[in-house]
Amino acid sequence: MIVSGLNTIFLIKVFNKFIDYLKSIRFEETIFSLPFAFVGAILSRSSFLQFETITLIILAMIGARTFGMSANRVIDLKIDSLNPRTSSRHLPAGLIHPSELVVVGLIGLACLFFASWKLNFLSFILSPIAGFYLAIYPFSKRFTWLSSLILGGALALAPAGGWIGAAGTFSYATVILSTGVVFWATAFDIIYHTQDREFYIKHGLYSFAQKFGLARSFTIAKFFDLIAILSFISLGFVLELSYVYFLGCFISSLGILLRYYFVTPLDLSKIPKVFMFTNGYFSFVFFIFTILTVT
Repeated sequence: MIVSGLNTIFLIKVFNKFIDYLKSIRFEETIFSLPFAFVGAILSRSSFLQFETITLIILAMIGARTFGMSANRVIDLKIDSLNPRTSSRHLPAGLIHPSELVVVGLIGLACLFFASWKLNFLSFILSPIAGFYLAIYPFSKRFTWLSSLILGGALALAPAGGWIGAAGTFSYATVILSTGVVFWATAFDIIYHTQDREFYIKHGLYSFAQKFGLARSFTIAKFFDLIAILSFISLGFVLELSYVYFLGCFISSLGILLRYYFVTPLDLSKIPKVFMFTNGYFSFVFFIFTILTVT
């Protein structure tokens, strides 16, 4: 009975620690990028994917994002500790030791490399480049106000990786799809970091909001969102997709419009909840209509 009770306590502690890891890297936000990985994979073949390919793409994406977010949290530990908005995160609060998240990140990187190796040769030889990019982009806020654009490039690895992972090659259509994701992700990251404008100014960090102010940052974000939507629409013409795809572009874009309805330069309070919903809505709806396009 005593041994059984100790085992139960141990399992509970392991489970709670595992949940802490997932919360620390915002695992739920995988919904932003994973659908676009499958959009790229599906459009590369204009058909459904084999189960093995689906499994490997999921493993690669989860691995890449786990590594990227773990690196982000460890690299930004000092910044997050000073920022009132982020000081309660798991690392600054001492709930997780940095070395633990390093191990989690390395496991994620190993998953990315393994899945890429199993998918095809091109995916495998490009995976270290993707890993390197994910490891260095957190530093960008320290030297350039274009940091949100660099973050957009990190999320654009998803559709490009999905496309290459499924087809073993890429084309100009891959670039168009990835461009759409770059500007979509950049736009929401610009607005998300308007919350930290005063902190960035005080501590010598860089962002669009720090450079241009709140109102202009919102205007730039809207322009980038427009570029994103036009990129997705252009992709439909390039690949000669059916009207279902274009309908999906329209319906999914409503999520972007909702973002600017609920969040304004005068009211940033709703950003966390609004962004989780609108970003998840956009990527998921776009994914669903892509599936319907190839059926």
